[in-house]
Amino acid sequence: MDLPLTLDPAAETPLYRQLYDQIRQRILAGQLAPGTRLPASRELAAQLKISRNTVTNAYEQLAAEGYLESRVGAWTFVASQLTPDRATRPRSLGPTGEPLTPRLNRYAEILKEGYRLAYAPQAPVTYDFRRFAPALDAFPVAEWRRIVARQWLAPSPADLGYGSAQGSALLRKEVAAYVARARAVNCTPEQIVITTGSQQAFDVLARITLEPGSAVVIEEPGYVGARAIFASHGAAVVPVPVDRDGIDVDALRRRRHGRIRLAYVTPSHQFPTGVAMSLPRRLALLQWATDARAMIVEDDYDSEFRYEGGTFESLQGLDTHQVVVYVGTFSKVLSPALRVGYVVLPQLLVEPFVAAKSLADRHTASFQQAALAAFMESGQFVRHLRRLRRLHRLRRDALLRALVTHFGEDALIGEARAGLHIQVRWRGCPATDTLLERAREAGIGLFRARSLYVNPPPSDPGVLMTFATMPEPKIHAGVAALAKVLAAAKAP
Repeated sequence: MDLPLTLDPAAETPLYRQLYDQIRQRILAGQLAPGTRLPASRELAAQLKISRNTVTNAYEQLAAEGYLESRVGAWTFVASQLTPDRATRPRSLGPTGEPLTPRLNRYAEILKEGYRLAYAPQAPVTYDFRRFAPALDAFPVAEWRRIVARQWLAPSPADLGYGSAQGSALLRKEVAAYVARARAVNCTPEQIVITTGSQQAFDVLARITLEPGSAVVIEEPGYVGARAIFASHGAAVVPVPVDRDGIDVDALRRRRHGRIRLAYVTPSHQFPTGVAMSLPRRLALLQWATDARAMIVEDDYDSEFRYEGGTFESLQGLDTHQVVVYVGTFSKVLSPALRVGYVVLPQLLVEPFVAAKSLADRHTASFQQAALAAFMESGQFVRHLRRLRRLHRLRRDALLRALVTHFGEDALIGEARAGLHIQVRWRGCPATDTLLERAREAGIGLFRARSLYVNPPPSDPGVLMTFATMPEPKIHAGVAALAKVLAAAKAP
């Protein structure tokens, strides 16, 4: 029989693969019924003007996958076990013809919501005030290139093999020294686990502490990425309001949920309000955790960047009962692309945490850890942080000046003494979806703060505006463009 096949010698796909794809598609579409004899490889090669080996390779691949079979006499047939029903039914239909849908558990919607709110790709814009990252244009490319080149100069078999799930001993030593000096964290390298970003730290911690029916306290408003992880592990999310001193511990004590396992907080720079937890509030929170036999997750995501006032010491440094898990990341101080974070654990949690992480991804990328350890050991990490603080402060000041210049007293600006973002509201112009869409059409990306609340906020919380990733002229131009959008929105 002649097969109506067309091959393109100029295409990037090899000829045998083109032949394989076309025969397979005809079998699945029912155009080649089970038991149909195909042309001999020599005949088909002559028909298509290709080599016999090309046909043989395609036939052998189809036979290996069960689409073809050979019989006595060297003839090749469409496999007889492919019944007409199995061969012709579209893959999207089940045995009775109904559409197939994947079986998802009840937490899939929680995961999808968290992804849409925090991580789903967004259309590129000219002025992006949504990027929660450091000044990536200041990344020390030359220094990093030299370090990585040395790592790859003569890697040993051990360097190329599986690493420790707990992380590089050298990097853990450097991290322990850094957090002790900069954040007053009290730990040894043995209490540290290197993670693939802070998100993995939250996920692994949830795996070893939460059960369906457990409860997790979160700040209201708070970080939706952590909220979604805890909820996806079956925990009830208990939002507790934040005021100018941080999470309201009196309100927390009034929550009568009997199975609270974790309380997630951002004490040094609350996300998104920017307030720092006061010392009395910190001590009260530690006492609550001791009384409730709960763990506190301290997310210290960008405490390196404080522009006025002294540095706040970590909550973990005040802990005398081993109730605080301290989570840090290099995403906000070097680059999110590194995907390196760390967690400081009470000693009893180290082994179960390492076991759970090893099942998730075996270990964080070894060469990234080695390069980062060398970068810290050389002193370049601390120097880079100093440069970033100066640069971020200049860009923060540029955003504050632009907001005052273009909006005056109509711009209600939140706490701005630290971090990489500012919360902003405008009198008479709430941050609705419509407003944010108009801004996007004008090339301006804004993050709506409403998405960070579990319960409807009492008033419009406005937007978050980041500043670290844009140079000063672009910040001024972006705010000027935003002023035009808001003016048009307020026009009758």
